[in-house]
Amino acid sequence: MNAVPGLFSKFDGFGSHPYPAAYIGYWYMVPFAEAGTGLHVYRNELQRAGVSLPVYATETGWPSIWREAGKYRDYSHEQIGSMLVQAFTSTSGGWMNDSRVAAVTPYMLEWTGEWQQFAWLDESLNARAQYHAVRNARCQYFGGLGCNPVQNTVGPGTNQTYAVVVPAEQALVTFSTSWPGSDVVMTLTAPSGRVIGRSTSAPDVSHAVGATFETYRISNPEPGPWQVNLFGADIPSAFEPVELNITAEPHSPGDTTGPEIVPVVTGTAGAHGWYVSDVAVSFRVNDPESGIASTSGCGRTGVSTETRGISFTCSAANVNGQESSASVTVRTDKTPPSAVMAVTGGTPGLNGWYISNVTVRTSGAGTVSCPVLCTPEQHQTEETSGTVLHGFCTNDAGLQASASPVLVKLDKTPPMLSGTRAPSPNPLGWNNTDVAGAQEGQEPAWV
Repeated sequence: MNAVPGLFSKFDGFGSHPYPAAYIGYWYMVPFAEAGTGLHVYRNELQRAGVSLPVYATETGWPSIWREAGKYRDYSHEQIGSMLVQAFTSTSGGWMNDSRVAAVTPYMLEWTGEWQQFAWLDESLNARAQYHAVRNARCQYFGGLGCNPVQNTVGPGTNQTYAVVVPAEQALVTFSTSWPGSDVVMTLTAPSGRVIGRSTSAPDVSHAVGATFETYRISNPEPGPWQVNLFGADIPSAFEPVELNITAEPHSPGDTTGPEIVPVVTGTAGAHGWYVSDVAVSFRVNDPESGIASTSGCGRTGVSTETRGISFTCSAANVNGQESSASVTVRTDKTPPSAVMAVTGGTPGLNGWYISNVTVRTSGAGTVSCPVLCTPEQHQTEETSGTVLHGFCTNDAGLQASASPVLVKLDKTPPMLSGTRAPSPNPLGWNNTDVAGAQEGQEPAWV
């Protein structure tokens, strides 16, 4: 590392051999409860290397026979399977729960020489219990190709044993086998050591057996590693093919939510969330999962007075004790605004006439809901002997009032004058006698 600075930065992964050991580098193959140092040795290795890389555990596992410093450690294949499953799944450091661990492979899958005690297959290439245990654990957690059903063969008077991890919080686990004929006896061993067989009679065990099948249904099963033993009780031929299926059904999640509360407001809806009539407020309370235990403030309440905002709150609890609440604010305005029209621009003439352009404004006010919006200013610019203008005001609740209309008469043009005289003047425009004159005025035809 010192000779090649940055060496580990060039690596994509880190290989390790986390064998079960009580100490780093010695006292190997101890039981799982004592093996944490060895099973997690890659943590120490990564720390010393000063890197964080995906870990590939390319060798690990327990042998069926081990000799070290005069100590003898012998394990059945079922024990090895159970310890391997714990090494993979333990919540306190299992490989499957460590995001750094990318892959784990056994020391050897099969071998016929001196290291055969590590192999997961026997000399005839039949899968041993540890193979089935790890496989079933993988299927239990990840599913996918190669999971249920487990297919194998059972010989006359022989046993096949499988280790199966049942997760916690399961409502039911079902173990079922099927075969073409004869009789294959299935026996279950729970993590506590309880043995369940054909003679078991218990409220949590349902059993059925026929000529070509056997099924156990265990209610609220113990979590942890179970053993399934298949015994060839009556096998007419050398071997009988057997199919094993294991399924688990988790408990339905409990009711973790409070009641559903929906406000119900009855009345005539106006604009912008206002009501323009008397209102009745109630709440619809429902909890189909657990039922309602208590309510407060949820009954029907009437609102008859005008208000800019009054709030109501309903609280409820279900049988499991979960609580929830909901609120609603009611605003009511039943009174239309005032509305008035007035001439705000123009030159008055005589007898109600105007002699310049006229401006008429509509204004109003509300007592509860604001703002009040009225008809925009109106302008009369064309001469008229009488045009009626209308105006309206609307409050925020949508109530509308009509103002008294305004009659506008507009004449901006002076009258036209004409005159005559008699007798007519001479060609030079003179008269040499008395002259009589007259004038005449004329308005436009529309006046």
